[in-house]
Amino acid sequence: MSGITVTKTYLHIGAKKPTRLLHITDSHVCRAYESEGEKLVNLAKKRADRCFGGEDNIEKYFEEAVRYGKKNDDLIVYTGDIYDFISQSNFDYMAKALKLKNYIYAAGNHDFCTAPGADKEDYEFKMRQLKIVSPYIKSNLLFDSRLINGINLVTMDNSYYQFTTGQLDMLKAEAAKGYPILLFIHNPFYSKEIAEDKMSKGDCAYVVCPPEELLTRYPKDRADYQRATDETNDTLRFILDCEEIQAIFAGHLHENYENRIFEKKMQYVTAGTFTSDAREIFID
Repeated sequence: MSGITVTKTYLHIGAKKPTRLLHITDSHVCRAYESEGEKLVNLAKKRADRCFGGEDNIEKYFEEAVRYGKKNDDLIVYTGDIYDFISQSNFDYMAKALKLKNYIYAAGNHDFCTAPGADKEDYEFKMRQLKIVSPYIKSNLLFDSRLINGINLVTMDNSYYQFTTGQLDMLKAEAAKGYPILLFIHNPFYSKEIAEDKMSKGDCAYVVCPPEELLTRYPKDRADYQRATDETNDTLRFILDCEEIQAIFAGHLHENYENRIFEKKMQYVTAGTFTSDAREIFID
């Protein structure tokens, strides 16, 4: 592969003037300084080589995507997992790569982890990690919004498959402003098309609000972790019924999907930059 593959998505939702966004996600940069210890250095190399085609591959496509967005688009929207685990080297690399370009960011699960599989990923852990991560990302990682040419871009953290009542209240407040909303999250909502495709390749679908009949096909620990809370189901119902919310964009799955969820709202899932993918959104 010689360059990034940019999928084009066109939305006619009443922007004040033509607007272009670059949606990028899931770069999984794997860096560690020697001073951070042999264990972290070995983890970085192992994860980069085994999972993402090597660090040169990861950084080449990530940097190319960012350059493309800086040159061609009004804003970069990043939906999480820019790095694979917390390290000072990853923080420093990310800050340099994103310098001098406006962006908005929705957190991913890897943005909080010390090492994949090592942490108990619950709300309390996330809140502790948030204090470490937040200084390095110029966006509110739990909930943020940006108005651009009459379009409201809203990011919500659902990195552990759930939403909170506080997030739902903030989303309702954004909807009350009356602007068309594009919602950006890390983990996509359930659709039958996504679920069946992912189940054909593994033991769970990694989606938000999976139906109970799908959860019976998961290993018990994954089913318990990914089963939606009442607050998450309430958020889904609001999103589906809210006229202002025009479309949903997500990452996490490392593949491209375009499906209408629950027969109501279009959801666009973008593959990771490490696979050379990005999505450009044209809005008028």
